[in-house]
Amino acid sequence: MGTDNEVRKNISTLSLDELLKFRDSFFKLHQNYFFPDGVSGFFKQDQIHQATHVHGGPGFLPWHRELCNRFEKLLQQVQPGTALHYYDFNEDLEEAYVVDQNGDKVFLFGGEGIFGASHSLLAPPFDIFHNNGNIIGSRSETSPPDPTKPPISVARDLGVQASFPYLPYSYEELISKADEEDREDQWNVFRTALEFSFHNPAHNYIGGNVGGDFHSSFEDVFCALMLHSNVDRLWASWQLQPECEWRLDPNDIYGFESSDPRITEYFEPWAGGASHPKQRIRPWGIDWPNELKKANDDSIVRQIPKYDSYVNIS
Repeated sequence: MGTDNEVRKNISTLSLDELLKFRDSFFKLHQNYFFPDGVSGFFKQDQIHQATHVHGGPGFLPWHRELCNRFEKLLQQVQPGTALHYYDFNEDLEEAYVVDQNGDKVFLFGGEGIFGASHSLLAPPFDIFHNNGNIIGSRSETSPPDPTKPPISVARDLGVQASFPYLPYSYEELISKADEEDREDQWNVFRTALEFSFHNPAHNYIGGNVGGDFHSSFEDVFCALMLHSNVDRLWASWQLQPECEWRLDPNDIYGFESSDPRITEYFEPWAGGASHPKQRIRPWGIDWPNELKKANDDSIVRQIPKYDSYVNIS
């Protein structure tokens, strides 16, 4: 659990100063933090996700919690006190804004938005995260791709693939969806609904790189990580419901899927290829030791990240 100044908050509730500090931590991670292979802390997230992403199965939520937790720790190395704040899927990003000291609206997304474009290629200063549509000089110029270089382009197109509001039902209905099922079945019912009915539409709503192939959605690390922070918040809410303490027990939470290989294998790439040699990337197992962790580790199941609010807890 984090300290009080590491609480993950809804980005629309942050002050302008807090938003700018949060945004600038991403820039600092890209400009000031590099792994032993020369890949920036920012670009490394996409490299990890491209090589080892886990979707459509029981490993989806625990693996992405590990990814979010690790990314937050990287942000804190370059910007102490930073938390991985989240995007609430109930809010239209095109309308999200804060008020500055002069009483003027500052939008979170758009041409002058704090997090960059809403319907186009990311413009300066965010263009340091892509190659302005050019293959030459991008990571795709070589085969295999060079992860030290930017992707060809990073763009967004809010609300085009999935117009707002896009959720099929409420958070409260999601959290209680599996309550009438046998305990052994609840994890499967809940995690399937969260991934396919909430996570996937959120990707489509943002559009652009995030709404394209999930495999490369982390080319837009800003949106991808804020989206997944909210996915994790919803899982945390499900775990923390009253009289559901078993959801904090590594031996019980995953129900009949507890023996599934995607639950019992080590998380890659941090395991350095121990479970999947083809998913081995630097530095783990090459420059740094393997870090062997599974979905039933206490840091995944018991140590719930701190959020400013959880859903449907009485």
